[in-house]
Amino acid sequence: MKSISKVEMPVEEWLALRKRSIGASEVAVLLGLNPYKTTYQLWEEKILDGPLEQIHNDAIDFGNKLEEIVAQTYAERAQRKVIRDNKIRVHPEIDFFTCNLDRVILPIDGEGRGVLECKTASGFASGSWESEVPPMYYTQVQAQLAITGYKWGALALLVDGRKFKSFEIERDEKFIRSLVQIVSDFWNENVLAKVPPPAQVSDYERMSSNVGEVAHADESVVAAYSQLVQVKADIASMEINKDQLEEKIKLAIGTAETIEYNGVALATWKTSKPSAGFDIAGFKAAVNRPDLESKFVTEKPGTRRFLLKKGGK
Repeated sequence: MKSISKVEMPVEEWLALRKRSIGASEVAVLLGLNPYKTTYQLWEEKILDGPLEQIHNDAIDFGNKLEEIVAQTYAERAQRKVIRDNKIRVHPEIDFFTCNLDRVILPIDGEGRGVLECKTASGFASGSWESEVPPMYYTQVQAQLAITGYKWGALALLVDGRKFKSFEIERDEKFIRSLVQIVSDFWNENVLAKVPPPAQVSDYERMSSNVGEVAHADESVVAAYSQLVQVKADIASMEINKDQLEEKIKLAIGTAETIEYNGVALATWKTSKPSAGFDIAGFKAAVNRPDLESKFVTEKPGTRRFLLKKGGK
């Protein structure tokens, strides 16, 4: 098994190695399972000049701090021993496919070592976690198994800092073959060839439009345009109907807060609490200090606004 020691490795060198490979945690991006990053964004990270940016935020910071707690909780509840790995593992056949293991699970009864992936997560989407592994994490563990050659692994999850879940994951050879092929295709056909993968709408939202540039629609886009015109017309009609129905109910409520029928509340129309606002014009007039004002005025970059034109106008 190929590996590179991380002991005393500078952060800059670790980031450089990440830029020259696809990590197990990035495979979910290629499969469209990562809600925070697109394939196009991943491609940009790999081909653009300069080092990778090391992201710092509370979620990452506390995730790193809690990793030891999650690992030890898994060890105690599964009655197993886990150890730190301190290596960058490299796939035996494609050296641009790598992973960093949170922990290695020591074998029992000759079953072989396993990988342990530790996660801290929000409970907003935890409903499906009661009985199945989140697909993004399942993909990461399978990628780790592909690289290490291990036959099994486990995912340990701490949800909202108070609920612990763990899942054992067996190696899936068919799935792994697909992963390796997807990683190889992306690296060779997109990264090395510097050919961008198809962009998504979220990618174009980050880009500025080219002044004066005109795109040309094919028949499928014209069909989508026609359908969208009709959908918007239907929504507008329903909005008018909604407003009329809402107005009738509001008139019935009058100055009351709640309207009931046979003791059952149908709707409420309550006054919200007062909110404080900042009078920018008044501030300027009162202070009359252009030099001071310029220090607190910031310009926000423009955003792309989608407008549907009717009748081609």
